[in-house]
Amino acid sequence: MRALYALWHGDLWHLAWRFRDQGASVLVSTHRDGELVARVLSRLGFGLVRGSSTRGGSHALREIHRLAREEGGDLAFTIDGPKGPAREPKDGILYAASRTGLPIVPVGVAVDRAWRARSWDGLRIGKPGARVVLALGEDLRIPANVDHRDLLPRYGPQLAAAMAAAEARARERLC
Repeated sequence: MRALYALWHGDLWHLAWRFRDQGASVLVSTHRDGELVARVLSRLGFGLVRGSSTRGGSHALREIHRLAREEGGDLAFTIDGPKGPAREPKDGILYAASRTGLPIVPVGVAVDRAWRARSWDGLRIGKPGARVVLALGEDLRIPANVDHRDLLPRYGPQLAAAMAAAEARARERLC
């Protein structure tokens, strides 16, 4: 495993389609709505790690550790899930990065024409013929010795800023 990719929940579709069948795994919640997402991602060739901050988190973390040790693919996190608020990072990816030593790579997405779902995450789906641009941000490394309670206050603002910078880079490339 090379990196933990950070994305907003509302951008999952574009990233799933772009990186299908490339050996990556995605952290997907065990909630009812996560089951539909898991089925779609599985058909697109992604590995699944099931769990979230509210259900199955410790099992998911063990699986992330196993993937980090034994596999060669990447892992994607929707960092504002499973229930929001949208575009506000949670500490799951920070904790995984601190415990695995893997860098966090922010992913920015820009779409020139898209439908938006009326959901908490505002899921975007590009309209036919839409241009979609993805941009990767600078790696963010989280030290191993940080107490889990301090992760979000110390590194959450950095992660949010890195996500905003990656999205700004994607928007610049879209123009």
